[in-house]
Formats: sequence, structure tokens, C-alpha cells
Amino acid sequence: MKQEIDSLLSQFELKTYNALIKGQEEERQRISSELHDRLGSMLSTIKLLFSSLEEKLNITQTENQQKLEKTNKLIDEACVEVRRISHNLGVGMVAGFGLENATNELLESIQATGKITCKYSSFNFPNKIDLSTQIELFRVIQESVNNALKHAKASLISIQFTGNEIDLNIIIEDNGIGFNTNDENFKSGLGLNSMTERVNKLNGQIHFDSKIGRGTTIILNIPIKTSDN
Repeated sequence: MKQEIDSLLSQFELKTYNALIKGQEEERQRISSELHDRLGSMLSTIKLLFSSLEEKLNITQTENQQKLEKTNKLIDEACVEVRRISHNLGVGMVAGFGLENATNELLESIQATGKITCKYSSFNFPNKIDLSTQIELFRVIQESVNNALKHAKASLISIQFTGNEIDLNIIIEDNGIGFNTNDENFKSGLGLNSMTERVNKLNGQIHFDSKIGRGTTIILNIPIKTSDN
């Protein structure tokens, strides 16, 4: 009897967890869409109006010219930031266009800042991968990229997909300051434990290769689970 109760409780906890995750993803996607579609569109309109106004203003004075250039730059940075936040929150790109395109779009938005060089390549990417798997992998990629931006002080980020009939291999590299892989506190701060849990949930493997001053390489091997399985 106790085993049956424990089993039912485990099933209930799993269903509750899945419902919570689904709810979180739906809310993230809603906010992401609002940011990308509405606020992004508003900023683009402001940019056009400002450009039109700029042509009519007297910019012969150095002070006016500097203010216009600064305002123009801030508008551009706001557009990039909205795009970045939208990607961080939502999985709409993954659901609509797949993991490859979502990853490529993420890197393009980062490179648009002009501060970091991003490289992307894909070979034999599987035609059909379960959507939930793609979303989990995108979250891992986001976490890796955020670490490279926030902590590693990297100037180069590279992501490579390589697929075959059995699994999907993903290599994420940066040329940042690196870290000590044996430092548990540091690993926790970088969210590496969360990344590992996501990969374990997919029955995959993840390996962190990093040393102080040598950058970081993250290697993932994920068994292919198609939407038809």
C-alpha cells in the first residue's frame, strides 16, 4: 500500500512539475512576444522618425551633433537589448523555426552589438528532433552564452552542431578568462549544475573543459529523440 501511495505521489509531483514548467514557458513566450513585436516595433518606428528629424535639424554645431550621435547610439543599443531579452525569455524562435535558426539568431543579435565576434556552423543536423529536447538545449546554449558574456569577458563565441543517426553533438567555445572546473562554488554561480541537470534529463552527456586564462569549451552529446518516437 505504501509503495502505491509513494508511486502516486511521485506521479503527482512529476505532473505538477511539468505543468509548472509548461506555465513558465508559456508566460515567457508571451512576454517575449510582447517585447519583440510591440516594443521592438515601437523602437524601430522611433528610429525612423528620429532619422527623419535628424536631417532637418541644424547639426553644424558640435554640441548638437554630439547629442544627436549619442541619442542615435542609445536607440540602437535599446533595439539590440530588447532583442536580446526577448531571446532570453522566450522559445518562440525554437518552436517556430527550430534550434538551428534560434541559435544562429541569438548569435547574430550578440554580434550586432559590435563588441563580440560570433561563429556558427552546423553539419548534418537531424531533420526531426523532439521540440522539448530542442527547448532544453536552447536553454543550455543560452546559459553558456550568458556566462561567456557576463563572466568570461570573451571576445569570441563559437557554436557548432554536428549530427548523425545516433546523437547530436554540440560544441560551445569562448576565448574568455576561463575558470577552475573543480571549484564547486564557482560552478554553482555559473549555473553549470542547472545545465548538467537539463542534459541529464535528456539522457545526454555534458563536459566542461576550462582553465584559468585559457577560455572554456563545453561539449554536449545528446541521443536523438524525434517527434515520431
